[in-house]
Amino acid sequence: MEFKNDRIEFESYLQEILYEIKVNENIYFLPKLLKNKEVEEIVFGLCRRYRVRKMIVDKIIQDYVIREYVYSQIFTIQRFKNEIVKYVGRKMFEKNERRKRNGR
Repeated sequence: MEFKNDRIEFESYLQEILYEIKVNENIYFLPKLLKNKEVEEIVFGLCRRYRVRKMIVDKIIQDYVIREYVYSQIFTIQRFKNEIVKYVGRKMFEKNERRKRNGR
């Protein structure tokens, strides 16, 4: 039972951070977003999958939240995770394609 309450607290905290960033346009909440436990797990998994540094994935996530993310009242962590994973995958593919074209 406690696990479910913790999950709800994480969701509401993450939702508040995203609300501040997208609706109130307060970019000073980006470091809090990246220090969130759920987002750190995503970053760690993506770093392992694509064999890149944490700093690169952090920048891509910041780019996603500022440019692409659409805030919704119906918020789930799973949906947010899926969107981040798709966006980072797409950016890493584009980066690799540019490297191939440039002969690296």
